[in-house]
Amino acid sequence: MNKNSVQDTFKEMERAERNYKIAFYAAFVAESLMLVTMMLLMNFKDKLHLLLLIGFVGSYTIIIFALFVLGAHVSRVGQRIIRAINLGLIDKD
Repeated sequence: MNKNSVQDTFKEMERAERNYKIAFYAAFVAESLMLVTMMLLMNFKDKLHLLLLIGFVGSYTIIIFALFVLGAHVSRVGQRIIRAINLGLIDKD
């Protein structure tokens, strides 16, 4: 592996991270709009509407926490690979 291919790999990693952040914030905005719309349209006196709200928020909270944990794991693995490359533990040829 030559120096240019390592730099190209790092550029691809940075581009992938930037695309991930854009997609994450876009999804956050879309889900926030959906939640606000649901809150504005629901009848708070209707028990079914409250149950749907609790189910919606509860299920999305679990999914969001799982995505944060997955993102932290992938970042940690990527950092370990970069550290191994820098220490010469992975063959650069």
